[in-house]
Amino acid sequence: ALWGVGAAVPGVEVRIVPSDGAGGSVRIRGAMLFDGYLGSEPDAPLVRPFDADGWFDTGDLGVVDGVGRLRILGRGSDRILTGGENVDPAEVEAAVVEWPGAEAACVVGLDDDEWGERVAAVVVDAGRFEAAGGLAALEDHLRARLAGFKRPRSWRVVEGLPLLPSGKVDRRACRLLLVESDNASSAEALR
Repeated sequence: ALWGVGAAVPGVEVRIVPSDGAGGSVRIRGAMLFDGYLGSEPDAPLVRPFDADGWFDTGDLGVVDGVGRLRILGRGSDRILTGGENVDPAEVEAAVVEWPGAEAACVVGLDDDEWGERVAAVVVDAGRFEAAGGLAALEDHLRARLAGFKRPRSWRVVEGLPLLPSGKVDRRACRLLLVESDNASSAEALR
């Protein structure tokens, strides 16, 4: 999903790097930010994760619209690099759940010898996956909405996404489900 955050509070600056309008790393600066991270040892110095100009990289990817509102696209660590192109999983997930047969989705990158990573998706069946046309219909739906490099090449349909204790989707567990599916498909192809 994409999250609308809104405008920065007074005294806080927001910038996106790079600032090409396509989304980038969210950086913030302001007096209200924390001073740094405490070290693990009592005598350890304070770790200050700011650049020389006082900007803090949040680890998020985002865009700022024409009136200064921030929209979070996802975490930078979740971004997929496939064939030299960047793919933000949240964009693909949003397109998947627009299709009536999908209730939720988790998109991750899987290792790929040719592309570096390939886009893969775990999709929750909304109880009408097959009635909505199945995987072929979902792929047609995505073909009309996403560039080819952004469309998943591997799929797993499940009853529910694995969750962390925090309630967030467990992306690592989703990746393992997809790897298991790939391994099963490869083993079947070898028979």
